[in-house]
Amino acid sequence: MKKLKLVLIAVILFVLVAGLRTNKTYPKTYLSAHAENEALTKRKEALQPTATQLITSRLDHLIEYTKLFVHGNQFNSIGFELVENQLWETLEDIRQSVRREAPRMKALTNQVTYATNLVRYMKESSILLHFYPLSNNQPQRIINRLIRLNLKLTTLFDLHGAPDPGLKHYDSAIENLYGKLNEWEEIIQSRPNIPSSLRLAFDIQLVQAEKTLQVLRRYVW
Repeated sequence: MKKLKLVLIAVILFVLVAGLRTNKTYPKTYLSAHAENEALTKRKEALQPTATQLITSRLDHLIEYTKLFVHGNQFNSIGFELVENQLWETLEDIRQSVRREAPRMKALTNQVTYATNLVRYMKESSILLHFYPLSNNQPQRIINRLIRLNLKLTTLFDLHGAPDPGLKHYDSAIENLYGKLNEWEEIIQSRPNIPSSLRLAFDIQLVQAEKTLQVLRRYVW
C-alpha cells in the first residue's frame, strides 16, 4: 500500500514538473512566433507599392496603350476614337492623384504633361486623317502618309517623351523616314499647280516631321 502511494506521489510530481516546464517554455515560443509575425508583416508592407509608384504605373500603362494605336505606317483611328473619352478620363484622374499625392515631383508632372500632349496629338491626327483621306489625288495621298509618318515618330520616344535609341532598328528607321520626306518633298515641288490649301497642309506636316527627326537623330550612334 505504501509502495502504491509512493508511485502515485511520484506520478503526480512528474506531471506537475512537466507542467511547470511547459509553462516556462510556452512564453518563449509565443514571443518568438510573435516576433516572426511582426517581421513578416513589415516585409509585406515594404513590398506594397507606394502611391507614387501606383501613379507612375498607371501613367506608363496609359502611354504604352495609346501608342499601340500606331502600327508601323498605319494608325487605328477608329479604335482610338472609341476609347478617347476613356483616355481623357483616366488622364484627369491621374492628374488629380498627382496633385494630391506628389504635387512637387517634377518628373511625374512632366510625364503627365507628355501623356496629355500625346493623347491630344493622336486626336488631332485622327481628325486630319479624316480630312485628308487616301485618294487618287497624289498630293492629298502624300499628306495622309505624312500625317501617319508623324504618328510613327511618336513610337521612337520613351515613356517620358525622350528619344529611345535603345529601340530595335532605331538608327535605320530614322534614315528611312528622312528618305521618305525627301521623296515626297520632291514630288510636291514638281507639281506647281497644287492648291495652296494642300501645299500649306503638306508644309505644316513636313516641318513638324523634320523637327522631330532632328531631335531623334541626335541620339543616333
